[in-house]
Amino acid sequence: MQSPTDTLWHWFYTNAPAAWFSAVAATVTLIYVLRTRKKPRRLVVRETAKSSLVRIWPSIREKIGITFDGRSIDTLGQIDLEILNEGSDTIQQPEITLTLPAETRVLDAHAIPEDLLAVCQIHPSKVIVKLPYLNPFRDHRQTVTLSILVEGPTGPVKATGGGEGWSLLHKRLPSKWQSFLNEAKGPLVFWVYMLSALLYKDWAWTKFGIAARKFVWRDLYILSPIIFVASGLVAWGIRSINNEAGRRPTGWKVD
Repeated sequence: MQSPTDTLWHWFYTNAPAAWFSAVAATVTLIYVLRTRKKPRRLVVRETAKSSLVRIWPSIREKIGITFDGRSIDTLGQIDLEILNEGSDTIQQPEITLTLPAETRVLDAHAIPEDLLAVCQIHPSKVIVKLPYLNPFRDHRQTVTLSILVEGPTGPVKATGGGEGWSLLHKRLPSKWQSFLNEAKGPLVFWVYMLSALLYKDWAWTKFGIAARKFVWRDLYILSPIIFVASGLVAWGIRSINNEAGRRPTGWKVD
């Protein structure tokens, strides 16, 4: 009967190690190529929140007066957006037009960070945002957050813009069904992985007779698919948490 050391040494002379090392090398190379490839210059306008700051029963709404900057208004709402450059090069002097329904009246607009010196031109039902530049998000993590205060409906919002060498992508707020799927994605992936790992472990235990003998070093390679996928899921979870934590807060700054 061979010792665990002899079994491991013999296993290295089979085709299995070369196959695993080739698969790992190919995966690492693919990840490196995807992360370092040059992306087209594209400005992303992403809606993050819409809120009604005044919610009053219709029967008593007429008894309450609301004013903004000394002018009487009926309703008050806020739209929050993020603007970022998902390309690989800096976009110079981008200009974005945000158009709201004709019955909506724009009251104010505010962009942060303030040191970027963004210009917000306010029109009755639209806002034109002019930026001096916008660096790639992947390299600089630069994000502009924009808050628009309105009287009337907060949507739908139409974002337009574009220039030489760059385009614009508008990402609207997800629907209730999309939000449910996004929230359920993490637990669903976890349970699918656990079920797959248990099925693979039972198959490997039976196939290679691990349950009938002591655990040897070769068994780590047999279980490497479970370990490899688990490492990928952990990295995906950490990245999702970091992306969520790295977002700037929206809204007006409170001194």
